[in-house]
Amino acid sequence: MGAKEINVKCSFCGKEIPCPENMIKSQKHACFECFMKIKDKLDPKEVDRIHVAIPKEKLQEAMPDMLINYAMQKAFPDFWNDHKSKFKDMSKKEIVEESFLAGAKIILNLKEDFEKEMTNKNSKYKNRKF
Repeated sequence: MGAKEINVKCSFCGKEIPCPENMIKSQKHACFECFMKIKDKLDPKEVDRIHVAIPKEKLQEAMPDMLINYAMQKAFPDFWNDHKSKFKDMSKKEIVEESFLAGAKIILNLKEDFEKEMTNKNSKYKNRKF
């Protein structure tokens, strides 16, 4: 069974939006439309504190930004800490190649994880009786 959802109001426009119960204590809640209008004006730390209700039909549109934000805010610092001493002995070209491949791997793994999650959610609902 999926996470229970509760309706909350968008902190920016007041529109009623669904919120998973485990995210109800987020500092702010945003509908997809408001979030898309303000996301570039927000500090990345502030973005992490906002629950965004993304409609299923808009998920494909939002995915590239979500992947890039994850890579830059979470994966890159880990990659840098793990590889910076190794980079000292590499040429610029080798560093770029290594970094590009690591970034591609991160994005592909995230895409694969997301597809598995969506498959699991879809299979849960296929067998469900309403």
